[in-house]
Amino acid sequence: MKEAMAKHTGAKTMRRTILALAIGLMAFLCPSCRYHLGQALTARSCCLTAIRNDSTEAALTPLLRQAFQTEASRRPGLRLAAEDAAEVVVELKVTGLSSRTIARSEIRDDGDKDEAYQSVLHRLTLTLEATAWRSGEDAPFLTTTLQGQADMPRLPDREMTLRPAMRLAANDAIRQLFVELQAGEEGAAQP
Repeated sequence: MKEAMAKHTGAKTMRRTILALAIGLMAFLCPSCRYHLGQALTARSCCLTAIRNDSTEAALTPLLRQAFQTEASRRPGLRLAAEDAAEVVVELKVTGLSSRTIARSEIRDDGDKDEAYQSVLHRLTLTLEATAWRSGEDAPFLTTTLQGQADMPRLPDREMTLRPAMRLAANDAIRQLFVELQAGEEGAAQP
């Protein structure tokens, strides 16, 4: 009886060891496979050369540059470089910045006959045109229009909520740009 228990326990321990090794191997290999199978740009360096801001908000230019730098730093294996050393060169043009009401609130008491509403939540939409070239090529491999959005509450001082909303909209648009860059590179690489 003891021999059978020892044999059964030994086999069980062996199976657990093999299972633990298999799980450890998968945990080690899967993240790197995911990275190599398309989670990163194939380019190793990029540069944002120009931002043409046709909106009335001058603060958008540094916000877009900061969002580009932040998003590039989050991409594994990608670094920012000078224009002459970058593999991918990007130019942006701000074509629109608009705000529209998405929620209203009643401002009169229930006993009043006239109903009046006040805007309480606005959606800020930032529209960008992006163009990307590979270094040494004349024709762009990507030309796209992007829209970044952010919500902002109505406060007496609009400037208090406008800048944070512009930052969120810029981050949203730049995130979309990096997705488009990756898709554009994959499309250009296929024959």
